[in-house]
Amino acid sequence: MSLREPAYASLSGVPLAWSSGTKGMVSGDAVFAPLFTAQELERSENRDPAKLAARIQKYIAENKGKLKGKFVLLTEAREMALPTDAPSKRLDDKELAGIQEAPVPFAAPRLEWPIVSLPDDPKKRQQI
Repeated sequence: MSLREPAYASLSGVPLAWSSGTKGMVSGDAVFAPLFTAQELERSENRDPAKLAARIQKYIAENKGKLKGKFVLLTEAREMALPTDAPSKRLDDKELAGIQEAPVPFAAPRLEWPIVSLPDDPKKRQQI
């Protein structure tokens, strides 16, 4: 899925379960679902899946019948500047040397299923 105007941008999207496919390209208005702000997402108490599920169900109930043909954004829209650089660039020897190093290996954290919360430490969240 991608944004076409004012500049191309990749958009991550997930259809509703058991949705049928589309017959070609689709377009529509984007609406923001105020389920949480970026600041709320960073606080550990707002990473509880049960609380998020309750917020989602409340939003669905309040907007029943109003979302047909719309794309629901789960995060706030961000300002996007038009591209000023070419989509690719030639790397010199120093830049190539910097990206050829493999990442530092780490032991994957032990996970208990189901996952009901995420760690506060951003590095540990990234490892999950």
